[in-house]
Amino acid sequence: MAETEFESDASGSLRPVAARIVRAMMDAVLDRALPPGIKLGEESIARQFDTSRATVRVALQHLAQLGIVTIEPNRGAFLTRPSTRLAADLYSARRTIESQIVVDAAQHCTAADMRDMLAHIDAQEAAAKARDGRELVRLRGDFHLLIARVGANAVLYDMLARTLPRCALVRAQSEHDPFSDRPVEEHRRLASFIAKGQPDKAVALMRAHLTINERQLRFPEPAEESADIIALLAPYACAPQDKKRRGAA
Repeated sequence: MAETEFESDASGSLRPVAARIVRAMMDAVLDRALPPGIKLGEESIARQFDTSRATVRVALQHLAQLGIVTIEPNRGAFLTRPSTRLAADLYSARRTIESQIVVDAAQHCTAADMRDMLAHIDAQEAAAKARDGRELVRLRGDFHLLIARVGANAVLYDMLARTLPRCALVRAQSEHDPFSDRPVEEHRRLASFIAKGQPDKAVALMRAHLTINERQLRFPEPAEESADIIALLAPYACAPQDKKRRGAA
């Protein structure tokens, strides 16, 4: 599958190895393979990816900018522990940002934009049917970016793109049903309101959609910091061509 908007925004313009580490870490987070609070030792990750600690440091700093990693002076890097306060702040910001995004989208939506949204929703349904949780999380985030792209406000798009990775972290590490039909059904209704030029209905649905998502979050107990990061990252450390080869086997 082609790189999604979510992946592109997550890895940015990093050099290949650093970008691969970022994507691997994001994959592991979305798969719930990395427990919150786990220590991300530079040396261990460098050994796993056959690279230098400097390259790992660049990747971890990038993840820290996204809010996925927390870097503590004299202690190192840790996977960010989600909290009710973080979730509340993120979803409050998203309700504000995305309320205006759907207003703009309803003003600018074309027939081609509607086709793109419907095709995207079909892809979400396919991922849910296949029980592909990682792909489903990515696609759901991408759908919100797609609406922002339709809205044609570059500043709002950038604000949302910077917020979504942290929301993905929070949702991946909370106890909720990732395969619920509700989000996809609400996405379909959102697309309809936008295409029909009904911003008031789109705003009301978007705010309700995000509020329900927030209320479903249930956070687990903190993990042991000493968990084996090498073993946990091993399935994600192979190069892209190795993954393709393995998938074709």
